[in-house]
Amino acid sequence: MTAPRLPEHLELLLTDEPVFDLYSHGPWRVPDGLLDELRDRAVEFAKDERAQVLSRTLSGFYAPDASVLGAELWSLLTFLLGASS
Repeated sequence: MTAPRLPEHLELLLTDEPVFDLYSHGPWRVPDGLLDELRDRAVEFAKDERAQVLSRTLSGFYAPDASVLGAELWSLLTFLLGASS
């Protein structure tokens, strides 16, 4: 008797590679360098000076130097990867 196997399209979930499990599409292999690129772009966005007019005191949950844009990115991320998925 052979060991049970996952269907081929789900085997990706058992690797050490970064995998994004897209809602209703299935697992997708994250291309090399994409996570670093997204992080760099998010950091630059959060530092955008045009958002100074939106400055607010943020809760203690956020780092002391967090911007309102960084807080908004965090909210969007938790929604897209949690509640809406």
